[in-house]
Amino acid sequence: MLPSADTVEVCLCFYKANSDLAVIWAVGQKMWQRDFPGTYENLKKDWCDSLRPIMDAILGIIFFFGLRCITLILLALLVCIAVIASDSSLLLHTE
Repeated sequence: MLPSADTVEVCLCFYKANSDLAVIWAVGQKMWQRDFPGTYENLKKDWCDSLRPIMDAILGIIFFFGLRCITLILLALLVCIAVIASDSSLLLHTE
């Protein structure tokens, strides 16, 4: 006896869910390892309709915090440059 169409559809949905779970697990692993390029690569997957908003939100959060870190680093560098430029004795190491 062949399985009904409903049974096949449930099996395909379960398989799809398991493959999504594997990629979700991979995203979590990459985030834990602080492998941001790997995290980004895994998040760019073509997600099913129910997971897409969640994964897009996670991607947006990671992007936002990445930009924030870069901004803070650049700001710190600019402050250092301004301090050095305003006090030339720092450049000459005079005591």
